[in-house]
Amino acid sequence: MPERVREDMTTVPVLRVIGIYRWVLAAAMAAASCGDPGDVSDLGGSCESASGCSTRFCAQAPDADQLVCSQCGQDSDCPGPDEVCEWSESEGARLCVSLAIPPPVEPPPVEEPTPVEDRVGWNEDTCQMDDDGSSAEPGGLEVRSIVLVEDSTEGAHDGTTLYYPAVVETSRCTFKVIGWGNGSTGSGGAHYPAYFDHLASHGFVVAVAHTNRTTAESRPILTSVELAMAENADPSSVFYQKLDAEFGLIGKSLGAIAVAREMSDEGAVAGVLIGSGSGAETALTKPGLFATGDEDYLRQPVRAAYDAASGEAIYAQAAQEEGGFADGHFDLDDREGLIELSTSFMRCHLRESAPACSYIRCEDCQVEPWSVYQTKSAGSPSEGGNPGGGGGNPGGGSDDYEEQPIEATYSVNGAFETSEEVGEVYTLYYPTEMTGGHSVITWGNGAGGSPAMYAGLLRHFASWGFVVVATNSSTCRGEDLVGGIDLMASLNDDPTSVFHNQLDLQDVAASGHSLGGGCAVGAANSDARIKTVAIGNPAPGDPDTTDGSLLIMGAAGDPIVSPQLAGRTFEASEIPTVFGISDGGSHFVYTANGGIYRGYATAFFMSEVRDDSGAREAFYGPCELCVHPSWTVQRKNIP
Repeated sequence: MPERVREDMTTVPVLRVIGIYRWVLAAAMAAASCGDPGDVSDLGGSCESASGCSTRFCAQAPDADQLVCSQCGQDSDCPGPDEVCEWSESEGARLCVSLAIPPPVEPPPVEEPTPVEDRVGWNEDTCQMDDDGSSAEPGGLEVRSIVLVEDSTEGAHDGTTLYYPAVVETSRCTFKVIGWGNGSTGSGGAHYPAYFDHLASHGFVVAVAHTNRTTAESRPILTSVELAMAENADPSSVFYQKLDAEFGLIGKSLGAIAVAREMSDEGAVAGVLIGSGSGAETALTKPGLFATGDEDYLRQPVRAAYDAASGEAIYAQAAQEEGGFADGHFDLDDREGLIELSTSFMRCHLRESAPACSYIRCEDCQVEPWSVYQTKSAGSPSEGGNPGGGGGNPGGGSDDYEEQPIEATYSVNGAFETSEEVGEVYTLYYPTEMTGGHSVITWGNGAGGSPAMYAGLLRHFASWGFVVVATNSSTCRGEDLVGGIDLMASLNDDPTSVFHNQLDLQDVAASGHSLGGGCAVGAANSDARIKTVAIGNPAPGDPDTTDGSLLIMGAAGDPIVSPQLAGRTFEASEIPTVFGISDGGSHFVYTANGGIYRGYATAFFMSEVRDDSGAREAFYGPCELCVHPSWTVQRKNIP
């Protein structure tokens, strides 16, 4: 039976006529309906007996001789004014069906998805944040994090975490990755979560290397970036085909040195170096931001790195009041200006955001918190000298530091061109053209350090004719330095080596910084080949040798190895010893290019193992160091 629909009141009579006609026709043909039990004689029994149920009406099923019990026999049997009697296939009987049109059921409102750009300030068409480029506030994108690689063992920090904007999962844009490198006291990125959240809220995927141990071989920041890129190729990952091949790098302190080295990767576009610098051999040729503070004891290496950069560069020096260790070394989470500036720097160079580029290149726009803010375009020389440093200050001293004549002679590079060879256990710095009789310096790194942290200084020694063998270990021991001497002895005997018969192994020098300084003292105690030791900001050692000489250099402003702590080595020494404390300075003067320690350390080696009489006068006789206006000196056992 066709479905009946009552469209308006005029259709009701017609529908009823049609229903009555159908029913009369069916009854006439098959005697299939009845009004009461007495009407069923022609059907062979009562309605109840015909159907096995108790309803009143009997009806014949369509196209069959079977009688079935139904709710009605004809339209008039239905009680409702708008009901008709119709056959129901699903019920197998005739039923009263209402023709009334039910009120329309309103579907639940469909909530239109809020466009991404309206929800978070993110523009899907430009894949940019819609703002003035300052990045002062968080970008508004929801930030999530995922650990890609867990730390392998208890106490180890060799995993990687990604901080990313949740919109990555639904956006049609591709996103740039920023790799992060910790300082020597940072681990797991736990020191700077607010910074990573800020970067991610502006549309970056931040790959955080957990380690605080970086060497030339480990490449921790690039490893984390590569792990993120692997997610880009994984169809099951939320980052699948969402990450761009170009990336940026940011690092603090030791991590900044790693950034300078790893910026040579072809995918690296821009780098931010915070609180540390890089030597000339790793000078940035790509855009770089070099950030430090007035009281940062590594301010000078940061400035030197800016001066050496040949790409577009920014030097930002924050106004700081004198304070403790964190203030001195530019505590990142407390420096909102740096977070803002570095985010805009990355938005400019990774996303080509015009407002961000205009913001970072406007020197007049940068007022707080910077006491010095300078920019230079690619290929331009440095435009501002040495902010915060006096003339002739090689770095790391007080602002009015002035080099003295002997010091100045040996603080400049010597006559030799230098080469570097990185091995699995040791890194070598040596004169490119060997002339024979070259003295050896065995070197120990500070805790968490690597030769790359001291490359400028070690190359400087090599330029004066020394062959430097530097352990790659970041947890230096005395035997590491002795092993370096053994290595050079074997190379001196090897006819295939460039060092064959080129070395003087009778008068070896030892040197090191911080923990490495203590290692140098320990190595001299155990190996008679070591004739002299020069150390900077050393961990306490106990010299028990009666042969040789010792130079100890400390800093009045060192918060890690105080002058009193460094003085323990001086007190224990029974050999000729010079102990100098520089005014100001820091624990990290003897890193990078060696700062104000470079000239006197070189002069001491030239005096003690090369018998340079001119250099000797810096420590004996007139003792230039003793009368230096920026040094306080003690001596003992002086011949």
